Amino acid sequence: MKNLSYAVLATALILVSACFASHAADRQSGVAVARRMEVDVVINNTTANGNSWGGVPGALIVPGTSAMINLPSLAPSAVLCVMTRQKEKSCYGRRFNGDRRVHSPCAHSFDCSWSSIRMPEQPFALLILDEHMTGDKLVDVVLLGDRPLGENNPVRQQLDTAAREAAAELAPTILPWEMSRRQRAFQFFPLQSCLEGCSLRQSKIVIFMDD
Repeated sequence: MKNLSYAVLATALILVSACFASHAADRQSGVAVARRMEVDVVINNTTANGNSWGGVPGALIVPGTSAMINLPSLAPSAVLCVMTRQKEKSCYGRRFNGDRRVHSPCAHSFDCSWSSIRMPEQPFALLILDEHMTGDKLVDVVLLGDRPLGENNPVRQQLDTAAREAAAELAPTILPWEMSRRQRAFQFFPLQSCLEGCSLRQSKIVIFMDD
């Protein structure tokens, strides 16, 4: 029995050593080791034009009667997507019964967190959506990089284009005020500054880097 215990311990030590050796070899050979991050989002109580995320709250008069129904002011249901300038998109949330659509892990909540998100090569974009059955809304788009990039920088412009195409695909809109809002340049922040929190136009994000 004692010999068996020693054998199990020796096997475990060999496996751990092999794991560390592989990791070190990747670093020495120049193979990039993907970093992970946690993204915390707090969405503003209302949209940029003052509306509720779940529609306009108030009282609805039932046609043909004097009855009134109170409409609640619903909190948003956030979904997070990561977009690279090579137009590689990953969205994070929940899937049900093989459904290809990504659903919010924080239904009707102004704050939401996503952990163990694979961080792509910088710069990259984060898209924050509000999930709706009739069509998702765009909460915010933010561009993040390891150093500041001006609006005329070709790398930033490439990422901006990729993010705009993703926003149009994921959250199409025909609302004039929203179309006008999307014509503005997307905000750009050095990733390091968002470790303490970055205020966006309709939300705030905080990023935590995994070790």
